[in-house]
Amino acid sequence: MNRLDYGFTVYIDVDASGDTPFSGQIWMPTGSLMGSTAQVSPWVAKESDFAIPVGDITGGAYGGSRTLVALPNSGVILIMDLLYITDSYGRPLEAGTIPHYFNRDEMDALETVLAIINENL
Repeated sequence: MNRLDYGFTVYIDVDASGDTPFSGQIWMPTGSLMGSTAQVSPWVAKESDFAIPVGDITGGAYGGSRTLVALPNSGVILIMDLLYITDSYGRPLEAGTIPHYFNRDEMDALETVLAIINENL
């Protein structure tokens, strides 16, 4: 538990407001198999409004450096990630990123995106 005292806050700002010739909306398919670094993209996209995540909640597996702590009398070994990432609301990235739109019945993420775009034409 003493090792947790060494944590520090890292702030990342994504500025998607610059001038760009593209004026359309970016859609990002998401799924439950997205883990580790792959789930950082939909998280950043949602936090910055850079893109609209569509699909399923991401897998929630984000790792990094780990440390082992052996309990002295039981032989139980705890494994702890040294990285703990939260969104702007304090929700841990390990819980997965919730998309703006979930897959519709009998549709995957791409089909759902195309249906949403078609409805808004």
